Amino acid sequence: MSDKRIHLIAPAAPCGPFLRAMKLDSAPSLIEHVQHIVGSDYRVTGDVNLLDAEEDERAGGRTDDRARAKDLEAALSDSAVAAMIAVRGGAWFTRILPSIDFSVLDRRSTRIAVFGFSEVTPLINIVGAHRNGLGLYSMGPAFLTYGLRRYAATQRDSAGGSTLPASDPPVSPLVKGGGSGSAGASPAPSPHPYPLPKREGDPATPQQWMETQLRDEFRAYFEEVVSILEGRHGELTLTARLVSGDVSAPTTAAFTGGNLTVLSPMIGSRFADAIDPRGRWLLLEDFNDKPERFDRFLSHLTLAGFWDRCAGVLLGDFHNADGDLLDAIVALLPYHLPANRSVPVMATPQVGHIWPMTPMPLHAPATIEQAEDYSYVLRWRGSALKIV
Repeated sequence: MSDKRIHLIAPAAPCGPFLRAMKLDSAPSLIEHVQHIVGSDYRVTGDVNLLDAEEDERAGGRTDDRARAKDLEAALSDSAVAAMIAVRGGAWFTRILPSIDFSVLDRRSTRIAVFGFSEVTPLINIVGAHRNGLGLYSMGPAFLTYGLRRYAATQRDSAGGSTLPASDPPVSPLVKGGGSGSAGASPAPSPHPYPLPKREGDPATPQQWMETQLRDEFRAYFEEVVSILEGRHGELTLTARLVSGDVSAPTTAAFTGGNLTVLSPMIGSRFADAIDPRGRWLLLEDFNDKPERFDRFLSHLTLAGFWDRCAGVLLGDFHNADGDLLDAIVALLPYHLPANRSVPVMATPQVGHIWPMTPMPLHAPATIEQAEDYSYVLRWRGSALKIV
């Protein structure tokens, strides 16, 4: 067995519901299952007590804050750990940030990659901003249960046959900025590669379809993780549509940000440098909330001067139970973007609380190129992301 490790973490919500969906009886079974997928080139580890923990939202959520912080510190300090995978997002992580000693990264002899999103947005940015870190904004594998089910629910009924229709997010032109992409731009191609044909014998419900796909997609997730770590993945690419402003392509860009709600507490904190938008593009995505609350978080960015310092804005998926909210976010932005400069705004349906989601490196340089249909393609070279 190799001494290189892939460490599973649950620094936010624990993994109980996902274990049940996967028909695994415990955290050790989860570790064993991942070990089978990645093979003998890596040793898969994880604190089973943290992965298997209980949560009670009316009693502080979790009672193991110090243990979660120590688990992260130990993995960040161990040069044999090639990657940490946040199995879930959820809640309860942001409050433990002051208890984590991130200076252990300085003493590593190798780089470490961290995969996660949503509640672990701060971790991805802090590690990604460090010379010994690579932060990939990528769904936790436990999100597959929600992502697959929602994908089936939103796509299946509209398929009407063997091919899915395009599923671009509705994008309205911004009032400010104008620019060549503010109206009439050709839609970006749909990122969804999996048609849901209607044929006899198909699962009858999104829940049933999710259950039939879950294990295969779980395997695919970890196979992709390993291919990224080893530099075999090739390019990571995102397709985006220009909503407002102008982009001089080709150009290079680096991104910071992530989940809008969880980004907000980092502003003004000791970790603010990790999300400093100066000269960078700001990635924003979120779900399960109202436009009025998103407006408050956008206001925090306004008051902190983010729009004055960022090089551009990339909007990912926004939705709640009532449907897509990207148009509402686009309508809010003119009230926040500065009047004295044109900030380019692009939108992609490939990042956020969605499936499929493209892993997006934060702080790592990307190239932005214009495609023939007037969309834009963001590219990260796979060799530049290699860890092992």
